[in-house]
Amino acid sequence: MHHLGLNFGELLILLWRGKLDCGCTDNKNTWTWATLTGETWEYHGKLVAEARKFFPSSFHQPPRNPAEKINNGFKATEYFLAVLPRENWRHLCKGLHGARTMLQCSATGKEIREARIQLVQFVEEYEVMYYQRRVDRMHFCRPCIHTLLHLASEMIRIGPGAVSSQYTLEQLIGELGQSIRQPSNPFSNLAQQALIRCRINALKHMCPELDPKSVLHQPKGSLVVGNGYILLQPRKHSPSQLFSPEMDALEEAGIYSKQVRKWGRLRLPNGQIARSLYSESDKNRANVRNTRNVKIRVDGLKTYAEVWYYFLYAQCPDDLTAYALVSIYSDPLKEVLADSYNELWACFYQGDKSTPTTSWRLWFVVEKTGVDDAELLGGDTEDE
Repeated sequence: MHHLGLNFGELLILLWRGKLDCGCTDNKNTWTWATLTGETWEYHGKLVAEARKFFPSSFHQPPRNPAEKINNGFKATEYFLAVLPRENWRHLCKGLHGARTMLQCSATGKEIREARIQLVQFVEEYEVMYYQRRVDRMHFCRPCIHTLLHLASEMIRIGPGAVSSQYTLEQLIGELGQSIRQPSNPFSNLAQQALIRCRINALKHMCPELDPKSVLHQPKGSLVVGNGYILLQPRKHSPSQLFSPEMDALEEAGIYSKQVRKWGRLRLPNGQIARSLYSESDKNRANVRNTRNVKIRVDGLKTYAEVWYYFLYAQCPDDLTAYALVSIYSDPLKEVLADSYNELWACFYQGDKSTPTTSWRLWFVVEKTGVDDAELLGGDTEDE
């Protein structure tokens, strides 16, 4: 995590800001990639901070203004943000495409081979684009660049880093460090804390009922709908009248009703909570985080949608089923997707499709890094 986020991201940001050391035989005026400077850097930082409300509350750390926070606890997941010349931007996308695979908890052989090709090409192009085989730029080639060449082979040899080191090990180090109570003898204390942790884990494995997390917590007013999904409040006290676009969408799914009782949130099996337009439109806070966009499959194909609300419907008296009314975003712009090595998924918000095309807004997808780590560490979304 620190390699692909903190170390890798920090190096690139320093290059783009023109902050790396420049020898007397070099000239920063020739650094065509150093575009994040002066007013551009300040303006970019402002745009990044304003995007905070569009990042779901389940994200580790929403982006903050890098112009203000880059030297004050900036997180690894905040580093993948920049404004670059097209050549440098495409080079970054190629590296991110390979890095994304390396951050997954599982990957196919085909994905690993493709990631290896992308990462090797990224390193080669990095040396041509930035280092340029110049001795006075040797310090551009930090260990985090060379390590990219070994990630794919190591993933095949010992498994994904997300399982073997990145998230689980970081979590364990943090928890054991907080449990030390004898600074005068820290290593003995640390060994005892680790031993106690192993014994507790062994007992939980033999007797799962000893682990309070093994029992599904069902909040008050919620409803279990099967397969690990739980509907959560807010919930309408009475059925709401549907408008024409909503009824048309439900009829296409074989649901013939003019009224439904809306639910606002859905807890997913991994512990994350997906909200809806209904639940978030009632909040008056200025910095409400948008957590109503979801990734779904339609006819076997991946796409993205905005959840308007959840509801229950019974085709027959004994068959009460949970549904979600969603507004599907448009297909991605193919040229942009191909140009970014399948990294930038830019699409249009369509609403209920009755909105004139001229008012459509262009959106792009940002997925939580290592989103499947929630299954290892537990969901990190607070149940308000």
